[in-house]
Order: sequence, then C-alpha cells, then structure tokens
Amino acid sequence: MAQPNFQILSDAAAASAQQLALMPNLPAVNLGGQLLQIQRTLQEMQQTMQQQGQQLVQQGQQLEQIRQEISRSERNNFARLLNSSVNRSDTRLEVLYGLNNEPVQEFPETGADIGALTGPELNALLGQLGLPVDGNVGDRKRRFIKYIGLLSSLI
Repeated sequence: MAQPNFQILSDAAAASAQQLALMPNLPAVNLGGQLLQIQRTLQEMQQTMQQQGQQLVQQGQQLEQIRQEISRSERNNFARLLNSSVNRSDTRLEVLYGLNNEPVQEFPETGADIGALTGPELNALLGQLGLPVDGNVGDRKRRFIKYIGLLSSLI
C-alpha cells in the first residue's frame, strides 16, 4: 500500500504559504484595506475641517468684539470732543458709552451735576467706563472729569 510523501506535502504547504502571502498584492483582495485607509483619512480630514470651522467662529467673535470696541471708542472720542467745548457749568454734557456698549447709566447732565456726585455714584460711573475706583472722592471726580473730556474749571 502506498504511503504519503511528507516531503512533497511539506514543500507544497510552503509554496502555498508563500503564494498566500502575496495575495494582498492583488487589487481585488487588498481593496478592503484600501477602503479602510481611505475612510480613516476622510475622518481625519473631517475632524480637521471641524476644528478649523470652530477656529473661524472664534475669530469671527473676536473680530466682532474688536469692532464693537472700536465703535464704542469712536463714539466716546466724539463725546469727549463735544464735552471739551463746554464752557458753562449748566451746559448739557454728551453721554459716554460704557464697557457694555450702552450709554452710561445715571451720567451727569451738566458739569454742575458732577460737583454733586457722591462716592458711590462716582464708583458706579467709573465702573461702567472700566476706570479704577480707588482714591478719595476728589481724586475720582478728577479722573471722571478728565476721562469725559470736560475742563475741570467748570465744576
């Protein structure tokens, strides 16, 4: 009775293993791996685009804040210019805009009204303008008067 030749079987198994190792070189066989790599690349690109989109939104918000600050600064500079031409203590003052881009609340109507301000009222005005509230009442009044463009001799 004939016996199997293990050497032939071993050589055939080695040749089969060698040929099977070359299978990924076939386009049809490697297509799944290529598709997975393409999918990973697309996901990475999508994440990058989302991050860039978020950065653009943040930059847009920063630009809007800068625009608002410039607008407030221009309005306040114009108000200071008008206030600097006031030559009577009973002349109406131009209101400045606060850090919130709104007219300063309880802004004194005239230079004479500034003279009557109390410490807490000055603190509220200075705070709305983003100015320090330290010092005595006289120091704070001078700071406020200078900031709004008024000549201090009218108080």
